[in-house]
Amino acid sequence: MPHVAYTQENIDKCWCGQCPVQIGSRCASDLYEAAQRLEGLPAPERLGGLYCSTGHTICHDVQFVNLCNCPACLVWSENGLASNHYCAVGSAEERGR
Repeated sequence: MPHVAYTQENIDKCWCGQCPVQIGSRCASDLYEAAQRLEGLPAPERLGGLYCSTGHTICHDVQFVNLCNCPACLVWSENGLASNHYCAVGSAEERGR
């Protein structure tokens, strides 16, 4: 099962913040902005991204029907992932890909 490390390096590479699935989400935007103001890593459930590592989003205003950026993301390709919409379906480790 693939495991995506929850690291600052992966957070910096993550494309979730520009993803059409959550680009219109006020909740995800607020989480992302708050995480940027913190020193160190935010708690995984308080980050608006890196769902392939952390799993489901806590936000209820994301648009899961929109196309997802996962296959274009460096974190996705560097970790050999094969799925997408981790914000909806859980982490790569939970999904097994």
